[in-house]
Amino acid sequence: MEIKKLVLFSSDITKQKAFYQDVLGFKLAEIKSDYFNFNIGNSLLEFRVGSTYSPYHFAINIPAYKEKEAVHFLNDRLNVLSYNKQLIQDFENWNAKAVYFYDADNNIVEFISRRNLKNSTTKTFDLTQCLSISEIGIATTQLERTFEFFNKMNLSIYDGSFEKFLAVGDEEGLFICVHPDKKKWFPTDDKIHKSNFIACISIENCNYKVIFNQSDLSVLIE
Repeated sequence: MEIKKLVLFSSDITKQKAFYQDVLGFKLAEIKSDYFNFNIGNSLLEFRVGSTYSPYHFAINIPAYKEKEAVHFLNDRLNVLSYNKQLIQDFENWNAKAVYFYDADNNIVEFISRRNLKNSTTKTFDLTQCLSISEIGIATTQLERTFEFFNKMNLSIYDGSFEKFLAVGDEEGLFICVHPDKKKWFPTDDKIHKSNFIACISIENCNYKVIFNQSDLSVLIE
């Protein structure tokens, strides 16, 4: 699965724009009074003014073995989130390593290097090595029902169970489905909210628009 476009809502679009443009250094593609967007590799990330807002978790794929360089890149600009005093988190069962940080809205952003994708490079890490958006978190108390929704689009379980955590999709694109009463967002103790989003995805040459509105999921075929 590829996440072609991800639309998130912001409590302060001016601060978010300054963070992604001036702190991280992304080149913005469109800037309007009520939204802005920019490319992250093969994906487009858009922030819109939202009347209701709560924090998100999303992840960005970077090349394999680039997590240490990503930490150095980020440390010059912001505070990297730690867990057990470590800045790089090792997910052995995923054959991946990840780095986390907050943006201006306290969204938890993740740079993740997945060894299985075999996309390593000798080039020094910079924003051109942000390859694509690869995860978006969903808060749901009905994990099995949520999986059934995605399974109709031929998405399968990547990891987890129906108890409290379920990753649906593949290493190019995952819906991270989490029970908000049973888990917090790793690597923090932050509460998981039912945060609205829109994700335009591609699965086996079929394009869909997935809309999450509080507890409701809907899909449009594009």
